[in-house]
Amino acid sequence: MIENAPELAALFFASAFYALALQTEPGRKLATRRTWLTVVLGVAMVLSTLAVIPGPDDLLTQCVAYAIAGTPMIVRSLYNEMKDEDRANEVE
Repeated sequence: MIENAPELAALFFASAFYALALQTEPGRKLATRRTWLTVVLGVAMVLSTLAVIPGPDDLLTQCVAYAIAGTPMIVRSLYNEMKDEDRANEVE
């Protein structure tokens, strides 16, 4: 697993950049209107990374890759959820 650290680190940073891109106005529209497309792009990032990792048949490596790529997306979703709750509380 440690031998794949550079590829997995690159995947994390690419995923974080992707999450930030989805926070822009066009990105938020895309994520709202075409959720399926944003998911397909995210999965494609993971599969592309697994394609360059030697021996990606290891299930643990695949699970770790999806967890690494998913973490920035989860953080983004939680941030947006908290922000939406704050806005809703301001209206009350």
